[in-house]
Amino acid sequence: MLDDLGSSFEESDNEKYLPDGSSEENEVALGEDDSDIETEFDDGIRYMLAEGESGSLGSDDEDLGNIDCHMTLLKADDSSSYIESITVNGSRINDADLMAEKFNAYFTNIGQSLAERIVTDKDSFRTFLEVPPPNSFVVQSTSPAEIVTLGRSIRPTHSPGPDDIDPCVANASLQHLAVPLAEIINCSFSTGIVPEALKIAKVVPIFKGGNREDIANYRPISILPYFSKILEKVMYERLYSYVKNMNILYPNQHGFQSGHSTSMALLDMQDRVSNAIDAKEYAIGIFLDLAKAFDTVDHAILLGKLENYGVRATPLRWFHSYLDQRQQQVMCNGHKSKLKFINYGVPQGSILVLYSSCSM
Repeated sequence: MLDDLGSSFEESDNEKYLPDGSSEENEVALGEDDSDIETEFDDGIRYMLAEGESGSLGSDDEDLGNIDCHMTLLKADDSSSYIESITVNGSRINDADLMAEKFNAYFTNIGQSLAERIVTDKDSFRTFLEVPPPNSFVVQSTSPAEIVTLGRSIRPTHSPGPDDIDPCVANASLQHLAVPLAEIINCSFSTGIVPEALKIAKVVPIFKGGNREDIANYRPISILPYFSKILEKVMYERLYSYVKNMNILYPNQHGFQSGHSTSMALLDMQDRVSNAIDAKEYAIGIFLDLAKAFDTVDHAILLGKLENYGVRATPLRWFHSYLDQRQQQVMCNGHKSKLKFINYGVPQGSILVLYSSCSM
């Protein structure tokens, strides 16, 4: 997939970041075979994290000296997430491997099954969109300094993603990873290709309430790779700036806008009701709650709306690549399911897609 990422790290950077410190060719070619690239990336990252833990990358206080959260990883078999058994098609299942597979099959299929039941309007969704703006969304390249700044703004959790990299350790070592990360992200932006390794989610089923045996009573919580969050954050900053400057968002939308909150939405509603009462008028409210809203997002419609608002050419291909061929695996009682592709919906743990889906 990464064949088109034709670039390389500078010689000095490779001597600093390659695991063996060698200068053979002194470059990590981003135009090699996909598996070789991802192996290089994974090995390099793991090496730097290991060096960070041992303190050999530096002695700054913020390196790892004042951080111990990496010692308290969230355990997959924690009592709060332990599942004794589930019932599927009348059969009671208590084997962790089989439960993980059943959960993954349910979570990956529920979106499509619900979406297929949605009544299709005779008119295209484009009928309801405004006239496209003449301006186009342009993605500016990032820098190591921005990577560090944005990384610090992401609150690290104790739960590693499918790559098993502890976010706390990665966050503490970010200043040593910034140069290669910036290079990879810039190559991704310029080619419109998102690395496959950053499109995999680890899903933990969390009990919502009701019958614990019913698989439908569990909510999928997606845990994304830490470096995927960095990639998303960089793109989010650019998309949000464009949307804000173009005045695309409805001014009374209280979600996913800086300076707005659900509390403001409640105050606005209270004010409208109070004014209606004072004027001896009726106040009527209609409230909608969409079931499985994020699970039923149609990728084609989302991409079509992005294009209508000016996300075109390479940036649009990037979003298509980000949504396409996403995979997930379920972790149940410490056992992982096989990977399955997701054809509908968006990852609920995503910073970027959450904003795009709710705002566009």
